[in-house]
Amino acid sequence: MKVVLDTHIFILGTLHPESQERTLLGLLTKHRQARLVFSVPIIDEILRKLIAYGVDHELMTSDDLFDLMKFFVRALPDTVLVRLTKGYGLVIEDKEDNKFVDAAIEGNADYLISNDPHILRLKGKGIRRSDGELLDIRSVKEMTLELASMLLPASRKA
Repeated sequence: MKVVLDTHIFILGTLHPESQERTLLGLLTKHRQARLVFSVPIIDEILRKLIAYGVDHELMTSDDLFDLMKFFVRALPDTVLVRLTKGYGLVIEDKEDNKFVDAAIEGNADYLISNDPHILRLKGKGIRRSDGELLDIRSVKEMTLELASMLLPASRKA
């Protein structure tokens, strides 16, 4: 399962331990077949915003940075770095959000996970990945619930 996460999932998941974003990051770490899809523009935005939100405003402690680094180290062996070759321009309202959609399309991601209303507006619009399959766009809550149900032991599901 290949997944593109928007930047705010990393920011909120790092700065707010009790957030649904932190829960989602933990579930993705536990899901043995989850592979994160990144592009250079996504990585650049994550780093810039972490510094702007966390470090500059003293919202991020060294423990927060350590937690995020642990997450990335666990995810790295299964990370896909996509070289974006085409801009699809599907997000009109906030063109900066296109980096996530483009990475999901070109990286053949199964899921694009975001709480951004500009991205969520594309949900159910029949967006196809570069391999021709449909891209599934989910909110953080939807994906968290799905992963939790997938990872629940069979004995607890009954």
